[in-house]
Amino acid sequence: MSLKSILAVGVLAVAAVGCVSGKAPAVSLKGAPVTLKIGVIDPLCKASACSCVSDAAIRAFEGMTAKVAAETGIVLEMEYFEDPQLLDRALQKGLLDGMIGKYTTCGRFAHEAKREFERLADITKPTGEAGLRGVFITFKDSPVKRLEDIPGHVLGLGVKEDTEKCAVPLAMLKKHGIAVSAEKQAEFFDCKSAALALMENRADVAVISDYALEYGCIVVVGDPKDFHVIATTEGSLPFTTFMVDKKKVPAELRARLAAELLTMTGANVPQDLFTKGWVKPVRWPADTPKPW
Repeated sequence: MSLKSILAVGVLAVAAVGCVSGKAPAVSLKGAPVTLKIGVIDPLCKASACSCVSDAAIRAFEGMTAKVAAETGIVLEMEYFEDPQLLDRALQKGLLDGMIGKYTTCGRFAHEAKREFERLADITKPTGEAGLRGVFITFKDSPVKRLEDIPGHVLGLGVKEDTEKCAVPLAMLKKHGIAVSAEKQAEFFDCKSAALALMENRADVAVISDYALEYGCIVVVGDPKDFHVIATTEGSLPFTTFMVDKKKVPAELRARLAAELLTMTGANVPQDLFTKGWVKPVRWPADTPKPW
């Protein structure tokens, strides 16, 4: 898929609003204005959404970058990626100072690049929830009506990297004494593929991400009334996070940026953010292994 690059409007915002706010631009240790290159692979952003939610994803970051620039002088230059591998490549080459995206994706890339990142804040869904869960769904006339019916039927799961669709649901089934043989487990790269497998009788039940159920996947492939939720995974994982490279972004700038993000709640949220606001990073569950 193509790489979309959009420069944030932060520079203009500093020029237009800086004299009103009275706040000096952020400067590096050498005295130059600060510009941070941020790679965006947010599932609910219209410029970087995957095909599962692309029709419903309407988030944009122009309002946020303008506000950050006006209030702190930090210019966020956003580069949008639809393809995770292109984001990974840019990170490996040292072209990015930070990332906004699904934590299981960005955290894995940071780990593989051997770079230490700090999570500044998590952005909530439009409902106000910041966590991520997996959802067990079936298609009409499926023989699976509850979790206990799954043994002996094909269970569609996500890839290993998508913890909410793989490790977490399997651990939940094991906790409840429900065994699914390896032969009855099918792996799907994305939620849309899993939903289509249900419709085509290649799977009897599948686990998809809750945001795909809420914001697009089911609507894209068929009639939502034909799909049924039989369970939701217990607990929640971090979803979309803003993280920066600790080696490239000094602690004072990290703190300033995090503080500004956390002011964006309630009436202070830019309208194009498609959220109830930024919150402190959601903790990774202690009993859940990270996929890296």
